[in-house]
Amino acid sequence: MSSLYVEQKVEPEKIKEEKINVNVNKILYKAHKNIKKEKIKNPSKRIDYLCVDKNDLPKNLPNTKNIKNRKLKNQLNKDVKLAILSSKKLLANTKFMPLKEGYIKYNSVNEPKVHIAPSKDEEDEKEKKKKKKIETTNNDNNNMNNINSCNRNDLDFNTYKNYIIEKEGINYLAPSDEEDNKNRRASQKYIYDNADVGTQKKVFDLKLNMGPYSCTYTRNGKYLLMTGVKGHVSLIDTHNLESLCEFQVDEMIRCNTTLHNYKLFAVSQKKYMYIYDNTGMEINCIKDILYTYNMVFLPYHFLLTSIGEFGELVYQDISVGNIVTRKKTKRGPCSIMKQNKKDAIIYLGHKNGHVTLWSPNIDKSICDIFCHHTPISSIGVHENYLITASVDSTYKLWDIRKMEYIKSYKSHNIINNIDISDTSLVAFSMNTHFRTYKNLFTNPQLYITHNIYGDQINSISFQPFEDICSLGLKHSIKTLLVPGAGIANIDTFFNNPYETKKQVRENEVKLLLDKLPADTIKFNTDQIGNINPYLINHNEQKNDTNVYNKNNMKKKNKKNKKNIKNKKNLKNNKNEENINRMHKQSEHETD
Repeated sequence: MSSLYVEQKVEPEKIKEEKINVNVNKILYKAHKNIKKEKIKNPSKRIDYLCVDKNDLPKNLPNTKNIKNRKLKNQLNKDVKLAILSSKKLLANTKFMPLKEGYIKYNSVNEPKVHIAPSKDEEDEKEKKKKKKIETTNNDNNNMNNINSCNRNDLDFNTYKNYIIEKEGINYLAPSDEEDNKNRRASQKYIYDNADVGTQKKVFDLKLNMGPYSCTYTRNGKYLLMTGVKGHVSLIDTHNLESLCEFQVDEMIRCNTTLHNYKLFAVSQKKYMYIYDNTGMEINCIKDILYTYNMVFLPYHFLLTSIGEFGELVYQDISVGNIVTRKKTKRGPCSIMKQNKKDAIIYLGHKNGHVTLWSPNIDKSICDIFCHHTPISSIGVHENYLITASVDSTYKLWDIRKMEYIKSYKSHNIINNIDISDTSLVAFSMNTHFRTYKNLFTNPQLYITHNIYGDQINSISFQPFEDICSLGLKHSIKTLLVPGAGIANIDTFFNNPYETKKQVRENEVKLLLDKLPADTIKFNTDQIGNINPYLINHNEQKNDTNVYNKNNMKKKNKKNKKNIKNKKNLKNNKNEENINRMHKQSEHETD
C-alpha cells in the first residue's frame, strides 16, 4: 500500500442535503398489488414466522380423524394445535442464547459498571480477534503503527481508536477494544464452585408455601428467624441447619425481630405483639400496642421500638416490661423503620416522601428531611449516610452530619428493600431482582446481581461475619453468596458466633449490668464530653441570682416576723377591752 498521512485534527466541510423526490404511495400500491397476486395463486399458503423442521416436532400426538363425537374432536384439535404451536416456539427460541442466571445486560448512564475476570471461552475469542487485527495491521504503514502504539490513557478524542458505539439506544464514546465495554457478572453457581467448604454448607434453598417470608439474623449471626405471613414461625441454626423450634400460629404475621440473643424473639401478629422462647413457648403478650407493622430492637438500651397502623412510635423496656415513651408522628400509618447502629436513633419513612429522626428524649422529631415527592418505599442507614428509595424508582444519598443531599440515581424498578452489610456493601431488591453495590457512598460500583425468576423478594438481611445474604421470598427462603460482605476478623468478646451455653448466660448478665438508660440516646453523639464555652458565664449568672434571692429572702423573713408581733399585740389589746366591758356590765346588773 502507498504511504498514508493521518491528521489528528480534521475540520469537516458543510455539505448541502440532496433531497430525492419519491412517491411513497406508488411504491406501497405496487407492493399491495404483488401480495394480492400471490394470495390468488396460493390461497392456502401462509407466512410461517416460526421456521422449524417438521422432524423436530412431536410425533406422538393423538389422531382425531376417527373420533365420531364432535365435542371431543374439537377439543382435541384445539389441544393438538396448541401443543404444536408451543413446541414450535420452544424450538425457535432455542436458537437464541438464553441469559445465564445471575447475569443482566446493564447499560445505564446514571449507574456504574463492574468488570469481572472473563472465562476461558471469552479469553479464546479475544485471542482470535487480536490475531485478526494483527493480520490486518501488518499491511498498514508506519504512521498507522505509531497511532496503534499510543497508550489507552493518552488517547485523544480525534484519534481513530475512539469512536461512538451504539447499544440499546444509548450512544457513548468508547475505545475500540471490547475489554472495557463488556459488563461481566459472576453467577451464583460460579461463586459457589469456587467457595470454601464452610460457606458451601451454609447455603440452602427452602421451598415453603406459607409466604411471603421475612428473615432476621441474631446479633452474632448464628441463628436465623423466619416468619411467613400465613403464620409459620421457625428458628434455624445456620451452622448445622437444625431447627430449634418450628410452630404454626393461626393468625397472620406482620413482622419479627430477635432480641439480645437467640433465646428470645418478638413476633407481631394480627393484633398484638408476642414474645416467644427459643423452644417456641409463648412468654408474653403485649396488649398495650396494637397493629404493629415494623419492629426494631436496640440492644444496648434493651428497648423494643415499634410502629404501626396508628403512626405511634412506642419504646418499650424489655428488661423491666414498662413502656418508656409513646411518640405520635401525626403522619398516618408507617411500615418503614430502621435504626442507626452508631447512635440508636430511629429513622421512619413516610408516605408523604419525608424521613423523620426520633429519640425517646424529645417529644417531636429531631429532624424532618423532605427526600422525595412520592411515597418512600425503603430506607437504609449506615453510620453517617442515609439511603432513601421512592415509588418513582429513584434512590438518593444523604450526608447526615451536614444534613445535605449528595446524589440521586435512577433504577429500572421500585426498590422494595435495602440492607447494608458490616463492610458497607449495599444490597437492593426490586421485585425479583437482587443487586449489590461496592463503595456506594464514595465511588459506586455494581458488584453482584441475581435474578429469581417467578418469585418476588420480600426481605433482605446480611448474615453478620459471613459472606451470605438471605432472601425471604414469596414461596421460599434462599441464601446468596456475596464475597466480602462479612467482617473477617471476629471480636469474640463482643459478638461470638461460636459461644457456649455458659458464655451466653454470662454475656446476658453483662448486657443487663451495662444497660444504658434511654436518656443517653442523642443525635450528635460526637458532642458529648466537649466543653461548652458559654457554660462558665451561665454558672456565674446562676450564682449571682442565687445570692440576690437569698438576701431578698432574709429581708422578707424579717418583715414577716415584725408583722406577726404587731398582730399578736393587737389581739391582746382587744381581749383586754372585751374583759373590761364584761366587768362593767356585771356591776350594773348587781346595782
